[in-house]
Amino acid sequence: TGWMMASRHPARTLPTAFDMWRLEITNIMKMQAWRLQEPVDTEMKKILLDQAEIEVIELNARGRDILSRVAYVDISKKQHGAPKFGFNNISYWGWLAEYAVAKYLNIYPDITWALNKKTKHYDLVSPTGALIDVKRGDFYDDTMWVRPKSKSPDHYVYCKMKRHELVRDNETGRERRELLEIPEFYLYGHTDINRFHKRAFFHRKSGAYGISQDHLLKSFPKNIFGDGTGS
Repeated sequence: TGWMMASRHPARTLPTAFDMWRLEITNIMKMQAWRLQEPVDTEMKKILLDQAEIEVIELNARGRDILSRVAYVDISKKQHGAPKFGFNNISYWGWLAEYAVAKYLNIYPDITWALNKKTKHYDLVSPTGALIDVKRGDFYDDTMWVRPKSKSPDHYVYCKMKRHELVRDNETGRERRELLEIPEFYLYGHTDINRFHKRAFFHRKSGAYGISQDHLLKSFPKNIFGDGTGS
């Protein structure tokens, strides 16, 4: 009977220092394998718009602004007392970013004046049918912000906008911000909706979701964004 009891409840041995070291090494290797699946391309894609393209967007932004005034719909929101139109206009900035991304992907931008752009959940459609929502951010901002809508796009694309550059004054030695005549655009990366939900965090005060630019994918696969990327 004693032998049977011993067989049912064998003595347990504590893990040795070697076992703990082997477990730690295994966990480290798993983490390294996960990191290898992340993209290693960290280069931003610079997109240049010429004066003619800027004027096209300006014309359409003005037309849509007039249409919104007639319809008593304030689509072009003010921010910190900014003027209704110009480089301080949120709607205008967004249109410039959308046009820049469309130019990089070589797809036709949506430049309609329809008021439904306020509720539409995407900005561009890739040649493969992927719905793309372009999110514009400041050049020095490392977080892409998204305000939730009733529907979600297939992909969010983060486009950074550089409106000024730092210039050092030779006399005082101080740096000042100098407004660029034509803003520069940098395509930082993208994320699909599933990846976004896994890595995004909620900002309670603004009601928006943010995702660090480090979690964005830097390469733009042709099976999603088409063959015209980078052209």
